[in-house]
Amino acid sequence: MRFHWQNLNEGGRGLWSGRAWLSPWEWESARGKEALHVEWHLGGHAHNSSMRLTIGGEEMRGAFSLGIRGLFYIYIAWEGPQGSRAHVYGISLFGGGVCVWLGSDEWGNRPGNYVWDWRHTLIGRGKVEHTVIEERPVRLVLAEGEHQGTGKLIETIWRYPRWFPQTHRSVEIEFEEGVPIPGKGENSWDCGDDAIYAMSCPTKTISEGVQHFRNAVIARRNK
Repeated sequence: MRFHWQNLNEGGRGLWSGRAWLSPWEWESARGKEALHVEWHLGGHAHNSSMRLTIGGEEMRGAFSLGIRGLFYIYIAWEGPQGSRAHVYGISLFGGGVCVWLGSDEWGNRPGNYVWDWRHTLIGRGKVEHTVIEERPVRLVLAEGEHQGTGKLIETIWRYPRWFPQTHRSVEIEFEEGVPIPGKGENSWDCGDDAIYAMSCPTKTISEGVQHFRNAVIARRNK
């Protein structure tokens, strides 16, 4: 029997967010190795409200998941050699929409996937308008020197037939030559140098956007 697990709660305990595999020797059939896969997210780590049953699929015999956003999410799967195409049954809530699966085929031969956005029913489909409020050169000073780029302050307005317009401002920062950062180091091919070329963040001034960009670069370098 084999058992191993992974902590998905970075900087905290795996009790709140993790996954585990149990592979008893007696489940290793002539078709290949099989294992029970369990994944869980509790409290603020639970981001989905859904219930879904999957039958078949790539490297999986079947799976079931159940979750309530902000409370819990649990996923249980019986992994093994693929025996048939995956067919999905269930319901999921997201933002202002509801998605229903009625035997959806993973290869698209039987779509059976229906989405209803209740916001569109109540307030109508929105139209988006983007306006550049300010655009100017920016500079980012780091240990290796100064980087020259461009900053844009953008106002986005969503207009709805049966609701008040919603306004949002964000800043886009772009450095054409990129600002160097180290690779993630998660695989043999991403250990070299990398770069961040652009970033968009929900701030009200270009100066704040540059500071967000700088913080992101320093955080990656420190990590």
